Amino acid sequence: MKPDIAAPARVRKPFMGQEASSVSVHDTVDAMLRYTVILIPEDEGGYSVEVPALPGCYTQGETKEEAISMAKEAIELYMESC
Repeated sequence: MKPDIAAPARVRKPFMGQEASSVSVHDTVDAMLRYTVILIPEDEGGYSVEVPALPGCYTQGETKEEAISMAKEAIELYMESC
């Protein structure tokens, strides 16, 4: 069963210093899904990434581009595990 991504209780706005981006991925029936991801700059460099609509879906990257790419992969793996 796929998670309910429209549940407003699971989606939060970014805190000060964080940035939100939108990520598109294909699901198993080749439909396009969009998720909001939160990019959190780390003190030691790079970014942590949270996908608020998917509980427990986190990743990281050294640059914004890498963090977003890793987020797409994390979302795809999350959806495969459902």
